[in-house]
Amino acid sequence: MAQSHTTRNVSATTSLARDVLKTCRLLDENAQIVDVVRSLSGTLVRIKPSTDGLAGTLRRALNTDIPLASIAIVESVLSGSAELQVVVPDGVDATHIARKLAQKSSISAMLRRLTYALVFGSFASFVGLLAREML
Repeated sequence: MAQSHTTRNVSATTSLARDVLKTCRLLDENAQIVDVVRSLSGTLVRIKPSTDGLAGTLRRALNTDIPLASIAIVESVLSGSAELQVVVPDGVDATHIARKLAQKSSISAMLRRLTYALVFGSFASFVGLLAREML
């Protein structure tokens, strides 16, 4: 029997939450998931570090492991402690963010310039060959 779309989304959400927690536990073995929320645009995972001082360290680690995610340190209204809010986009949003990140890289800029140079060179060669044929 085929798996339903909802079941796959729940499974992917659970897997994502486990991955986020796994990354956090490499630096803070007492980090805990506060909650996980799935929406049409992505998944929100909230993590509570064992101490507020580890929030920045965990944020940097998550930024490295999940570059498409938006990660913020927020203060819990209930407890007054710091929590990490990790928003991982889905679909079109993820593609848009990935393109923006790729455009910012120096390698991407170099390849883009090289592509333009090759296109211009090809066009110039074509025009040169065409001019010789016309003579």
